[in-house]
Amino acid sequence: MGGFLALAAVTGCVDASGKFGEFDDRVGTVDASTADRPPSMVYDINGPSLAAVDPAFIPGSDPSTFVQFLATWTLREQPDGTVMVDGSLQPLSVTDRTPVGDALVASGMPVNTDGTFTGTFGGQIPGEANPVSGTRQPINSIINAQIRSQDLVCGTVNGTVAGIDLAGSTFAALRVTDTTPANLPVPQGNCP
Repeated sequence: MGGFLALAAVTGCVDASGKFGEFDDRVGTVDASTADRPPSMVYDINGPSLAAVDPAFIPGSDPSTFVQFLATWTLREQPDGTVMVDGSLQPLSVTDRTPVGDALVASGMPVNTDGTFTGTFGGQIPGEANPVSGTRQPINSIINAQIRSQDLVCGTVNGTVAGIDLAGSTFAALRVTDTTPANLPVPQGNCP
């Protein structure tokens, strides 16, 4: 037994931490923002969607208070394999969901490999599209979105409308194949 202890004392212990460090240096690390699919695998959301914003400053989640848009998304794969998205949000009338006013537009929003992107949409919400006051109001909004499937983009909205903070507001954009106002689906104001 004494010989075994002497042998262990002479040879020392294995340096597990050092061995792992050597392995890590050879292989490299992957952080949590890296996905297991290339950017070209982002879901194809090209085309129209019914988008609805549920403003947090109104208690509850009542579809009659959602601001609705006909959203058009355009994905563009870049030469380096990254993906950009352009978005156009055409306000819809509260009464019959026909297009009113000018579209809010954001271009060149980089899409991460997990389908997330951020964009700034600014302009005016026409009175006909404003279910809260019925008056024309300035909007400066920032969406934090995720492409969940080819049929769904959703997330949160920050910024201001008429000087009111939008923090805590949510939105969802559901793909539509028929943009006729009477055939648009029931709006959804958040991620399912």
